[in-house]
Amino acid sequence: MINRLFGVEGSFSFMRFSGLGFSLLSLFTFPVLADETSAAVFQDAPIEMKSIWVKNSEGKVVEDPQTSALVYWRGRILSIGDGSARHAMRLQLLPIDPATAQMSDETISLVQSKEVKNGCFSGYLSYGPDLEAVAADPDNDKVFIIATEDAYRFTLKDECFRKYGNTGSTVHPTLLLRAELVSDTKAMITHVKAVRFPKEYKVGNSPNDGIEGLVFGAGRTLYLGLEKDTKGKARVFEVNVDKDFWNRDEMAVVADSKLLMPEINDGGNHPINALAYYPTSDKDGFLFAAARNDNQIWILDTARKKPTTVVKMEFLAQSLDDACPSWEKMNNYSIEGMTFIDNTLYMINDPWKVNYQKNATCKAMEPYYKAMAPLLTHVDVLPEWVSR
Repeated sequence: MINRLFGVEGSFSFMRFSGLGFSLLSLFTFPVLADETSAAVFQDAPIEMKSIWVKNSEGKVVEDPQTSALVYWRGRILSIGDGSARHAMRLQLLPIDPATAQMSDETISLVQSKEVKNGCFSGYLSYGPDLEAVAADPDNDKVFIIATEDAYRFTLKDECFRKYGNTGSTVHPTLLLRAELVSDTKAMITHVKAVRFPKEYKVGNSPNDGIEGLVFGAGRTLYLGLEKDTKGKARVFEVNVDKDFWNRDEMAVVADSKLLMPEINDGGNHPINALAYYPTSDKDGFLFAAARNDNQIWILDTARKKPTTVVKMEFLAQSLDDACPSWEKMNNYSIEGMTFIDNTLYMINDPWKVNYQKNATCKAMEPYYKAMAPLLTHVDVLPEWVSR
């Protein structure tokens, strides 16, 4: 079912994406860059990615959910609406069938516990905060961790400021929320943990360029992907979410993961907007990071043994009108969520409102882009991406 809908004949294999008519392996020569500090190898040509529209139960595209995360959970993939989504999509986990790209009519609402309502961050969480990343707890599938961003409208005062004002970054802290499923359609925010970045990391006060990716790696290591620091560089941090993590009153102090980040000195912005983790043992694996502005995936070795692989992708959007070609090359996809189902990497976009309508090269498709409707796509992991 998935293969047919995504335009792939037969089953996927590591060797060939047959629906696109070429071997993926032929694309990769991976020349090492002259700058040895870059610790990266680049593919020679982009992979074409056929993407299909996320629709509701009536077969209509889902309008403006601003899907900003993706996590595999109980046979489905969950996204989340960010702070700029239409009101009905805010503070909601959004279940999607990976085989059909159909979003469930029954979303999972996020509500605050009594303790959270009496805490320092209830006003912000009630406002409709910018929720940008979701991780599923590997030891309890009723529990999710959600990251916030973009709280520049809010300030902490008095005791709350004394406790949580030293963020090492933004004036209002980035928050990690613990949400626990209490019914099929409701998850309770039971704990809120403010994040502190040590000042030597020079993260900077950029509330709209904060944490955009969350994923658990080996053990209880939670990785956090930062869009950019004071130098405009994407960063990956980590923190150990142990059994006492949520009960400790102090802020969560993160550490730099010291991964081999690609050095791209072209004057552009290369933010991380999503993370996914591919384990190769019980101790390490590969972190897949989405560079939203570039249509790139960075494959980072958590063991720091292999240079980072940079995979370039060219996204094609499914046509929903007979007047248009079946698939059209997109100007901007804007990856914002990634997750694995076995060896397959799924991706979803958060339509970039300034640029999304540039994708409508066929006029009949303009209404779908104006609706800021998201697309789902996937690709199989190649062995050379995750071997050392």
